[in-house]
Amino acid sequence: MILPLDGGVELNLTVAAANPGWRAAVEYRGFDVKLQYTPFDGKPTLLNEDDASSVRTPFVQPPRNTTAIPVRVFVSGDYWVQNMMRGKTDDIPITAQVTATVRFLIGKACTRSYHIAVSCYLGLDLFKRPTVSFNHNNTADCVAAGPETV
Repeated sequence: MILPLDGGVELNLTVAAANPGWRAAVEYRGFDVKLQYTPFDGKPTLLNEDDASSVRTPFVQPPRNTTAIPVRVFVSGDYWVQNMMRGKTDDIPITAQVTATVRFLIGKACTRSYHIAVSCYLGLDLFKRPTVSFNHNNTADCVAAGPETV
């Protein structure tokens, strides 16, 4: 849900991370969510590039588990006005860029770290007005955005 705040907008998301494996736990060593929109010039832009992640790491997810990870994303009012409202008349779709640094744990053994990245279309459009109220309880479609080893 987006709530107007003094000088900005806060978006509270829940990321559901599934670990279907029977043996390996997942240790999250880093976790971040950024919002991205594509303005009319066609160049994707991050909304909250400098905002620190609200997710505390490290944490361990057990095998055969889906973990709900609450995430807070904040967009300052100044940024919103300067970059989102200038002459815009159409909806601006946004995606969540989710990145995590993980390693897999089996007993006392662990793997090297992996950087995992996905892009999730939220089905939410930001409008030209500075405050939006939206309650979205559906899952988002996500695609891989370039996993690599760290």
